[in-house]
Amino acid sequence: MSHHRRVSSQRSEEKKHEPLLGDSKTRAESKKEEGNKAFKLEHWNEAYRLYTEAIQLGAPDLHKVFANRSLTSLKAENLDRALSDAEKCILLKPDFGKGYFRKGQALHGKGRYDMAMFAFCEGLVRDPDYMMVVRLIESAEKAPVTVKMKRSNFSSVKDKQWQQAIRHLVQCGEFNALKVLSLEYNHLLPESIRQSVASS
Repeated sequence: MSHHRRVSSQRSEEKKHEPLLGDSKTRAESKKEEGNKAFKLEHWNEAYRLYTEAIQLGAPDLHKVFANRSLTSLKAENLDRALSDAEKCILLKPDFGKGYFRKGQALHGKGRYDMAMFAFCEGLVRDPDYMMVVRLIESAEKAPVTVKMKRSNFSSVKDKQWQQAIRHLVQCGEFNALKVLSLEYNHLLPESIRQSVASS
């Protein structure tokens, strides 16, 4: 779908609401919270409906509601819908890492591993979260050989961002991810981890 169509689609969904005050804003927040509760109960269709109502009522932080609705669709295995909401989230707030994470999850689920890998990479630039790296590696391992975990494919991710993510990986004991990273980013790993990887 073209950028113009994505923007048009997003606007058509949002045109039902304007910035709201008072009771309408309260109702929007209430619908979002109800959606969160339905999600925790694994009532995916109900959660999706409630998040949709929150969007139509003009809930604050719309990008977060789209991210939540995307996750709801992922849980319901509706990958096209999940991808669409992830892209809407990114359009609304391009610096929000979770939007790229949801996009990567949807693309991975659709078997588009190379595109998923780069979506996670874009997310990592904005949010050096360790799960972003774990999912990135999972996609890279299934991607075509031309887009494996080579540094040249991740030039947008700076060493400082890798180091932040690596610290999270170490803290959470994600040794397999660290081992994969060591192939191209060994110089960024803590000395103790380098030794562990080398001896394994």
